[in-house]
Amino acid sequence: MHRADVDVRFESVDPADVRGEIVAHHRRQPYLGDFFMGHHQLTGDAVRVVIDGARAGVAASHQGSLTYFRLDDAHRRLSRQALQSYFADRDVTRAYVASWDQHHVDLFGGFATTIQPQGYQFELLDEYALREPIDGLSLRLATRDDLAYLTAQDFLDDYDEPLDKSQLRIAERRGMRVGIGMYVAHPISDRVIDIGMYANPSVRREGVGSSILALLAHEALDTGRRVAAGCWWRNWDSRSAVERAGLDCVGTIFELHLDANRFAST
Repeated sequence: MHRADVDVRFESVDPADVRGEIVAHHRRQPYLGDFFMGHHQLTGDAVRVVIDGARAGVAASHQGSLTYFRLDDAHRRLSRQALQSYFADRDVTRAYVASWDQHHVDLFGGFATTIQPQGYQFELLDEYALREPIDGLSLRLATRDDLAYLTAQDFLDDYDEPLDKSQLRIAERRGMRVGIGMYVAHPISDRVIDIGMYANPSVRREGVGSSILALLAHEALDTGRRVAAGCWWRNWDSRSAVERAGLDCVGTIFELHLDANRFAST
């Protein structure tokens, strides 16, 4: 529905004040996926959408990329028109969307000129599908004594925060460090653990990477948590490792390039 007289405004808001609304949207979806969408929606530039003087919804963008835009039931018919006003108010030229999030696929897709994959998303749907880790591989909590090893690997840019938050594991085999595990609480739900891994180049294609993921998944399951993971869409080796570990690909994160004026003549 298009109303020529609609008044759309945007009010700055602390992301913490709209967290509940964003989390509720995620929990209506069939999957959470890894941290990517939740992190960008919850830590970006959040605003209240105000239509005709009434609070109508929430929008969020992260570093120039639209990640969230949802109106309440009373105003949802004005979603496209309100989004046009948002484009006029903000310098946003891209959007990210999870393939299973039909609301955002439909709304953002209407303004898209190009679409391309950004990352694959995985969840552990069957704990009995987890692979048996290779013999002799074990994980332990990473400490600052491991910092020299960590910084020598092409994995993360900074290790201070992950070490402080106990998010890193060291994979060892036959007395040698052979890889790194990531174990991070999901930004939407602390009942979901986002896992990731790095295997030393010298031990790749030996099952180390998928075994690290399987061990991390077991650690999460032992505390009653669900398991999610993700990887860049062109990292075929990582996708193969995640699937060999026993996780299923549940969708894709897409990057959309937007034409804010697509409906300008209507």
